[in-house]
Amino acid sequence: MLIELAAAACSITSAERVAEAWQRAFIAGDTAAIVGLYESDAVLNPTLSSTLVDDQQERAAYFETMFETLTERDVAFTNTRFRDVGGSVVHSGHWTFTGIKDGERVVIPARVSFVHGGERCQIVDHHSSLMPSG
Repeated sequence: MLIELAAAACSITSAERVAEAWQRAFIAGDTAAIVGLYESDAVLNPTLSSTLVDDQQERAAYFETMFETLTERDVAFTNTRFRDVGGSVVHSGHWTFTGIKDGERVVIPARVSFVHGGERCQIVDHHSSLMPSG
């Protein structure tokens, strides 16, 4: 899955396109497409793991495991904000994962932040954590 982005500095529009591509790749379970949206040295602080991930091979392993354990999956972004911070874009908000895990329907609300940078506006930093209850 390739997306075309402007060759200029990262813009909000380009970051929105990357977020949309991330969502499509996640729903499709397309590990190569989702990993391709990250800079090679990007940091992923994932929702469902305590391991900090900072290379493409580890990112691929994380998403492959997630795709194997969460089937019929979806992800919906809400309360989304995109901010231009001098050539990079910060994307913050909430998302809710749904799917089937161990034969049961699960709903996983979480917070998310992406930092997009570079000419292709790829993800350079990604943090997600479970939404606190209450």
